[in-house]
Amino acid sequence: MKKMIFIATLCLFFVGVLGPVASAGNLDWETTEVYEDIGSIYVKGYFTNNMPNKVVDKINWFQPNLTVTLADGSRIFLDETADYKQDCWIEPGGSSNIMWFRIAGTNMEWVRWHVKPRYNYHTIVPKG
Repeated sequence: MKKMIFIATLCLFFVGVLGPVASAGNLDWETTEVYEDIGSIYVKGYFTNNMPNKVVDKINWFQPNLTVTLADGSRIFLDETADYKQDCWIEPGGSSNIMWFRIAGTNMEWVRWHVKPRYNYHTIVPKG
């Protein structure tokens, strides 16, 4: 019985801590461009807020989980997190302006990219 209570408590803890981590259908990311410049990779795109009653006011961190295909056909997976906060204001049903996130670059020539992001955000419930 104690084991089940411990497991239930642990599950509730993780749900509370990881709450708004890129839950499908809440806040969606669309990548528009990925490029490398002066040793950094920039991932550009926008968020769409699918939550009916909440405004997204901050992106706490963004992890693009970027896979790049090099010119020779090999692939590199980059899972660095851009852990600086970005203020934003995304109304329910709305989209953000173009946002960008910077991670360390590869300094290699690549021809294709694929992004499967994870991110954490903060929401508020507007008054009125």
